[in-house]
Amino acid sequence: MNNNPSPIARLYAGRIIIAAFAGIFLFCVVLLITPIWLILVICHVDVGNPWRWLSIKWKELCGDYEGAARAYEEDARRYEEEAQKIAEQYNLSVDDNEEEAEELRKKFIEAVGEPDEMNAVSQLVGLVQKGFISEPEYEFFEDEDVYGNTEWECTISVPEYYEEFTNRARYKRDVKRMCAYEMYQEIFNNPLDE
Repeated sequence: MNNNPSPIARLYAGRIIIAAFAGIFLFCVVLLITPIWLILVICHVDVGNPWRWLSIKWKELCGDYEGAARAYEEDARRYEEEAQKIAEQYNLSVDDNEEEAEELRKKFIEAVGEPDEMNAVSQLVGLVQKGFISEPEYEFFEDEDVYGNTEWECTISVPEYYEEFTNRARYKRDVKRMCAYEMYQEIFNNPLDE
């Protein structure tokens, strides 16, 4: 009796093995790629080019911060060019808001000057007097640091702006000045973000 399989049996066995490997390969691809793709979508990554994002993240992990920064700058330029093309195509003006923001910055500089940490509290008072913002709200909290020294925590908010800033310092005047400076920087850099 001959124990060798027939050529037809070998052919079918080969096809079954190939189909099994193809099925396993496709299953692994779906099992691995789908979650990665979903993570990229959830993290708001440009899924059209996830490998670009992964290569930038790899540069960051490897400590090549300059390379990652250059890649981010290239992406920003590309998106800016695309926005400009769309604006030209539909006769829109992308720079209207920036021009308006720049005008407000000029008015801030004329009124109280550019943000200066040493004069930030008086600069905010000047912006209130000129009618640019409402009165800032300061909340102070007295606490002790790990050595038992008095420490002040201050949170500042301006009703027209979403951002709040919190700082800690040993002296109340210092923490107030730090918060006022951060708030004026926010107002100066984003004058339209109300």
